[in-house]
Amino acid sequence: MPTACASNLDEFREEAARPDAILVKKKGYDLTINAERELAAAHLDMMSRDISMIQSVSGVTDESLGRTTNAVSGRAITARQDQGSLATAGIFDNLRLAVLIHGGKELSAIEQFFTQPKQFRITNTRGTPEWVDVNDGLPENDIIRSKADFIISDTDWRASVRQAQTEELFALLQQIGPVAPQVVLVMLDLLVEGMDIDSREELVKRIRQITGQRDPDAEEMTPEEQAAEQAKMRQQQIQERAVLAKIAKDEASAQKSAASVQRDIVSSAKEQAATRQVLASLAGQNVDTQIRALEAAMAALSAPAAVPVADGILHESGFMGRSEQEETERQAAIMQSDNMRDEAARQQALAARQAQQPPPPQDQLGIPQQGGPPSMPPGTAPNP
Repeated sequence: MPTACASNLDEFREEAARPDAILVKKKGYDLTINAERELAAAHLDMMSRDISMIQSVSGVTDESLGRTTNAVSGRAITARQDQGSLATAGIFDNLRLAVLIHGGKELSAIEQFFTQPKQFRITNTRGTPEWVDVNDGLPENDIIRSKADFIISDTDWRASVRQAQTEELFALLQQIGPVAPQVVLVMLDLLVEGMDIDSREELVKRIRQITGQRDPDAEEMTPEEQAAEQAKMRQQQIQERAVLAKIAKDEASAQKSAASVQRDIVSSAKEQAATRQVLASLAGQNVDTQIRALEAAMAALSAPAAVPVADGILHESGFMGRSEQEETERQAAIMQSDNMRDEAARQQALAARQAQQPPPPQDQLGIPQQGGPPSMPPGTAPNP
């Protein structure tokens, strides 16, 4: 039966191809299996060589694939990744050209046949939506009357462009942080927003609550932001009032100081005027005194016999002239000087006598003599 024989041959082939095959041979028949199993290692080596050759020709290095290589430093890894990107640039350039041609044709077809009004929802890099109307009746929004270009911007062909940008921004902030930490604080929310991590939005929200930064794409303020803004305005008003109060206090103090200086000037002017008046009056009094002295001298010359009598009357009444006062003060000073000199001489003589007296004997001081018992005060008996 051919079918059964074909089935038996397939089973035999599968069993013979197994490394742990078990084959049963009928007695009296010869069975020779020439599988050439020793060529398996050579086939595997050839396959490894083909893989290496394909990778070498394609330019996709192990660094581009994220594999471990002998490159240790970051610069070496980046250089080999750039080398792989340069080798594969032709493929991506062809892809970019194909997409550009396809997009240009599609845009040309839209400019010809798209006549109905439509509204598009376009998001920016931060995910904020923006609604754009076309063919709404305005000339600037008429697709058929416009001519547009389909452009594809160049980008970095890396595993994650956002991750690479975040790493560069991290390196920049590490250099700025020691000299300007406030710059790092205001940029922290944008840095975390660019990371590919879970709960990124919640982390950014909490950071902005602490730093006081607002979402640049937010159109309306949340109740929390409104409350924070009102509190900030109240604090700013309090600070402005404090500054105005300080300025008013300083101005009042300056006005008070100016008034005090003005009063001092007026008082000084009054004192100078009073001094000039006193000096003028003293001058007048001196003139009157001189006139009176001349009159008294003329009267004394006209009656010389009355002068001794007048002096005696003044002396008995206790009047002391200026000459007598000066003479009395001079005599008192001479007496005080003599007394101080006598006291100093007396102290010097006393010190000389004390220096000339011999020292008292040791027995009077209570110090025992050599070879005898110590002296004792009179009236004291020694202990038996």
